[in-house]
Amino acid sequence: MKNNGGEGLYKFLWHLLRKPFEWIFAFKHDSDREDVPTLIISNHVTNYDPILVAFSFPGRRFHFVASEHLFRMGFISKVLNYLFQPIARRKGVSGGDTAMAILRKLKEGKTVGLFAEGETTWDGKTGSVVSATGRMAKMSGCRLVTYRLEGGYFTAPRWGKGIRRGRMYGRIVGVYSPQELKAMTKEQVQAVIERDIYEDAHARQLENPVAYGKRRRAERLESLLFQCPSCRKFGKLTSRGNYLHCSCGEKWEYTAFGTFEPAAPFENVAQWDAWQQESLGAEQLPRFREKGATLYQLDTEHGQQLLGKGDLVLKEDVLSCAGHDFAMAEISTMALVTARRVLFTVGNSYYEAVMDEACCLRKYLLRWQKLSRVTEPSV
Repeated sequence: MKNNGGEGLYKFLWHLLRKPFEWIFAFKHDSDREDVPTLIISNHVTNYDPILVAFSFPGRRFHFVASEHLFRMGFISKVLNYLFQPIARRKGVSGGDTAMAILRKLKEGKTVGLFAEGETTWDGKTGSVVSATGRMAKMSGCRLVTYRLEGGYFTAPRWGKGIRRGRMYGRIVGVYSPQELKAMTKEQVQAVIERDIYEDAHARQLENPVAYGKRRRAERLESLLFQCPSCRKFGKLTSRGNYLHCSCGEKWEYTAFGTFEPAAPFENVAQWDAWQQESLGAEQLPRFREKGATLYQLDTEHGQQLLGKGDLVLKEDVLSCAGHDFAMAEISTMALVTARRVLFTVGNSYYEAVMDEACCLRKYLLRWQKLSRVTEPSV
C-alpha cells in the first residue's frame, strides 16, 4: 500500500529546516528543479547527507536508501518512514533486493537518492563504488544526477563528535538524460559515476584551506586510529579536546585544518590510516578486546533477538561475542553502522553486536577484510 500521507509534511519541513541547516553546516548548494523521475547518486560523508542533498531538489520528495538499523528505532523509525519512505538496505549484505526496490520507486515517478559507497567515509576520500551501480543506473531508464558533497568530512567526520562549522558545498556534477545513458555501456556509466562523485577532503584543503571547529576537534579519533606509530602498540590511543594521546607519552594536536601537529610521521588521518591498515596484514597480532557488548540476531522484519551480553574479542581467526564464537572464515559479510555497532552474517543468520560505549570497531572490520580479501561494499 502506497504511503503518500507524509508528502505535505515533508514539503513543510523542507522549507522549515532548510535555512537552519544551511547556517549550522555553513552549507551552500546547487539547485535542480526538474520534476521528472531522477536517480541521484552521491558520495557519502556525514550522517546528515540525506537531508543536505534533499535541499538541492526543491519541490520533490526525496526517497533515500537507508541502513536497516534505522527501521529498528521505534517511534523515530515510524516518523522517518512516514516522511521519507526510505528503502531499507542491510549493510554488508548483497544488494539485489535493494536495487529492485530503487527501480520500482523510479518507475513510480519518484526521486531516489543513493550513496553509492554504502557507508560514510572514514579517511576523507570517496571509497569504492559498488560495481553494479552503473548497470542499475542504466537499467532505470531515468535521468541520472551525480552529486558531490565537499567539506563535509571536516564538518562532521564519521569518527568525530559534534559539528565543526567551516564550509560545505553540495555540487550537482553531472546530469545525464535517459537517452545519454542508453547510448553508454554499463562500464561507461560506472566510470562516470566514480569520476563525478570522487572527493579527497585533504587534497581540497591543500588547494583552499578552511578552518573547522575550535574545541573538541580530536575527540573520538581513536575510533578511527588504533595503532601508535611510535610504540606500535594497538588500542593505546585516547583523545581529549584537540589532542590525541598515546600511553607511551606521544601527543598530537588535531588542528582546525584537519592536519596533525607535529606533522611527522603523518600529516593527516588518511596517511595514518593507510599505514595502520598495512599493519593489519601481519601474521601475528595481539588479541583485540572491547568490554561491554550485547549480541543480537536479526530477522528479515527488522526484529531482533537478544543472544547475550559480554565482551567482544578477536583472537587469531575467531570472533567471540557474549559467549558465542564465530570463525572469521565463516563470516560472509561484515559492516559498521556507528562507532558502537557492527553487523555480520554467518550462513543465513544476521547478527549485530552493540557496544555500551563508542570504541574502535574498525580494526575488527579491517582484519576481517584482510582475511576475506573483500575489496568493495554491497549496495
